[in-house]
Amino acid sequence: MFVELKRKYLIKVCGNIKIVIFASIRRNFFPGFPHSFFKIIRLATRAACSFTGLFLFIQAAIKSLRNIVFIPVNLIKKANQEDWLRSLAYFVRLKSLYVNNTHYGFNLRGLSKKLKCSPACLSVHLKVLRSRGLVADHSGNITFRGLAKISELYGPKPIGVPVDHENQLDLLRAQLIRFNLSCQKYNIKRSGIQKCPANDTPNTFLEKASSCYSGLSAKGFGKILGLSASQGAALRSKMIELGVLSAVRRYSIYLASGGPSGEAPSGRVLRTALIQGKRQGFYPSYAFIRNGKILAERRMELEYQRA
Repeated sequence: MFVELKRKYLIKVCGNIKIVIFASIRRNFFPGFPHSFFKIIRLATRAACSFTGLFLFIQAAIKSLRNIVFIPVNLIKKANQEDWLRSLAYFVRLKSLYVNNTHYGFNLRGLSKKLKCSPACLSVHLKVLRSRGLVADHSGNITFRGLAKISELYGPKPIGVPVDHENQLDLLRAQLIRFNLSCQKYNIKRSGIQKCPANDTPNTFLEKASSCYSGLSAKGFGKILGLSASQGAALRSKMIELGVLSAVRRYSIYLASGGPSGEAPSGRVLRTALIQGKRQGFYPSYAFIRNGKILAERRMELEYQRA
């Protein structure tokens, strides 16, 4: 005679996640069958349940290890144009905390502690993200939209954004610089212009239209991000320090010799020539003297480093 017995084991993992595992055993009630066999089966079942709980706990523990979040390119551009790029930076930080894109048992204060910001600040950004369709609430939980759903709203072509909770906004801005540099490289490759050495940068207006290298000035850097030239210069320096961009300074030579024989002019002659040239508009206001030459810095050559 066989009777099927069902046992259930409740495992609690990470606070609010509860998993019920059912174990089914067909027990033989034939007289003389050893009962120790059923004890072994019960112990084995409990061990399997414990191992499953440990495995799920480990999976939950590694959820904070995501260091790249993929979002569509158009989403970053749209956020920058409509001035909610900072809220998008919070979205990237939130998605990096949860592999399954869901925060169970949503608590504003607890979530703000993980992001090291005030509850009021997080509440403002969540409101913006909800209005953009990037965050949804369901049964007391908060869900951050996955790549498939976001691609339906903002188009395909995803890009990997590195996660840095201290400099997330700057890393999002770096993606806009990355787009611009990629377009410049494509135009140079399509036009067939050869890259010139750093000390042979042409001193012509045509160089800006048909450049031989990809780069941005402080003014151009700020223009892409909707900032001033001084803010663009500061951000450019910061991204170089973070290792997001690599840079090579470019200069044009305005005056290199003092006469037909090619002798180097004296310091006094150079200073006089520089002052008069600036007054008459021959030299830009930022021109300077170095190693017996009058130089002016061109657009800085830049290259995006982080993949």
